[in-house]
Amino acid sequence: MNHHTMKTNETDTTTATATQSTKSTVLLSIDKIRPNPNNPRRSYDENALAELAASIATHGLIQPIRVRAAEQGGYIIVCGERRYRAVQLLGQTEIEAIVDAAPADERAIFDLALSENIQREEMPSLDEAEAYKAAMQTLGGDAAAVAARFGKSEQYIYYRMKLNELIPDVKKLLRENSITLGFAMELARYGKDLQKTICKD
Repeated sequence: MNHHTMKTNETDTTTATATQSTKSTVLLSIDKIRPNPNNPRRSYDENALAELAASIATHGLIQPIRVRAAEQGGYIIVCGERRYRAVQLLGQTEIEAIVDAAPADERAIFDLALSENIQREEMPSLDEAEAYKAAMQTLGGDAAAVAARFGKSEQYIYYRMKLNELIPDVKKLLRENSITLGFAMELARYGKDLQKTICKD
């Protein structure tokens, strides 16, 4: 079966998607889809989204997003919120998606979203730090398990998580690229009062 015969109109698949193979691609209405509130990625670069939108406009959506059926109706994004936002920018009303056969548990959804962001979409360092912290809590504080799950070293996990110790003013500077990641990591070694003093200077 080729790619085109696997696609079908959303009105024909709304009731069928719960039993479809996870490999089946369907067309879903944008207004039936909403972002996952637990997505570890919290920020999106507008210029990068515009570039992705331009690429999709020229070449089409190379990889469908992945969604799951929501209990209250519609769909929640499991992977691909960046692509979803880019398609919205283009004003398109439908998007290709893979619908999970059954709702995954929240931990599995979090893992999928985190893995995609880290491996494919250059996740902002602060979002990554918060995501690793959440993963550590989910896995009972086992840094080795977190490192193994996401293909990173334990040292890297701890290094990134230090960013969670930054005060809000410093985090804002980092998000705005007003300071480098290296400088932010140096500041994270100091207490909050000293961070405030340095930030004022």
